[in-house]
Amino acid sequence: MTATTETSPDLPGRTATAGRARKPRRSTPASVAICIAALVGAGLASLCIGNRWVDPLALLDTSHPDHVFMDARLLRTGVGALLGAAFGVAGAAMQGLTRNPLADTGLLGVNAGAAFAMVAGITYVGAGTIGGYIWFGFIGAGVAAVAVHLIASLGRGGATPAKLVIAGAAVTAALTSWTTAILLMSHETIDATRRWQIGSVAGKQTDA
Repeated sequence: MTATTETSPDLPGRTATAGRARKPRRSTPASVAICIAALVGAGLASLCIGNRWVDPLALLDTSHPDHVFMDARLLRTGVGALLGAAFGVAGAAMQGLTRNPLADTGLLGVNAGAAFAMVAGITYVGAGTIGGYIWFGFIGAGVAAVAVHLIASLGRGGATPAKLVIAGAAVTAALTSWTTAILLMSHETIDATRRWQIGSVAGKQTDA
């Protein structure tokens, strides 16, 4: 007794299941609405919840005694939302460029490159301001990204998604070890690096 397979009339020699193309997943209106509702809810919670509860009406009533607290929280909430959007766009761009749904800045060496450049800048150049951290971080991240792509491009097939991940892991391991070696030589650099890694949206100004 021999097994038979159903073939597709348009694609002879292939089964109907194998010949059926996969349709890309698209965001539904329901999922978009849920994300928007979650964002609004998180924003309201950020405005009202803190070391003291603030009435949401204080945002609209300038004569409300808690309006000053609402102003500060509104700015922090806006900065946090913008940062989250930036992280989302960066992650989506990296996954699209590398054709890897699991790609992120930590996996491809970008985080390690930024951290190494910032630690080296603090230790050897004396960078001690947010502006200095940003520039060193950008340079380190860019150099690490280019290095990962060049390494992954070696050999047959070019920079495939699998080779990018392997090259990113290798570059991350090397840069992390060098960063740790520099940190072990300077307690001041360790303190500055911890503040940079934790981050904060407190004390931000509209003209900053």
